[in-house]
Amino acid sequence: MTTELTIPEETQIASDVSFMHELAERYNDTELECDEDYVKAAKHLKWCKTLAKQVKDFMSPIVKAAHEAHKAAKARENETLTPIKHAQDVLGRVMGVYQRELAEAKRIAEAEERARLEREAAEAKAQYVDTLIENDLCDEAEAVEAAPPMRQEPNLPSAAPRVAGTAVRTNWCFEITDPLAIPREYLIPDEKAIGAMVRARREHTNIPGVRAYSETRVT
Repeated sequence: MTTELTIPEETQIASDVSFMHELAERYNDTELECDEDYVKAAKHLKWCKTLAKQVKDFMSPIVKAAHEAHKAAKARENETLTPIKHAQDVLGRVMGVYQRELAEAKRIAEAEERARLEREAAEAKAQYVDTLIENDLCDEAEAVEAAPPMRQEPNLPSAAPRVAGTAVRTNWCFEITDPLAIPREYLIPDEKAIGAMVRARREHTNIPGVRAYSETRVT
């Protein structure tokens, strides 16, 4: 069940806000033609500030109470989840180590098995060539001997058992060893520093690749 928070109509705030929205749409479709229009728009702008303050004053205790309740709920949630997340991190780490160790052992075993299969294939090929030569099939023997060796791929079982409800994920990480060697396409402009320089130097800003410009707005 949800409770909708509304601003009481007797305060006139709701109706004033609705009128201000309609007024803004009318201003959005026209341009100011004289000083009188400008002054009228300024009065409406001041009215906006008054309405905004009224809304904030009315909603402030409600927002504060909701914020405090949210903070308390999040604090309780974090307190409860912290040991669970710690256990997940520890279990994931030790299982990842086990995965890597088994994967390395499998890689070594596959390399040894591949070498054994290739040795057996080479020995069988040599024996076959000798048999052909013994039977005066020299051309066939030369053809067999010139043929490239067959790629021997071992078929070993998976490195670790699969457990329903878990997933193995490998993340590639990085560390920056030499900031000056990073190519330009991987760099992000420091917009905060650029903005500070533009605000300080204004039209005298001289930063290659940056155009400083101004926008005028009445508040």
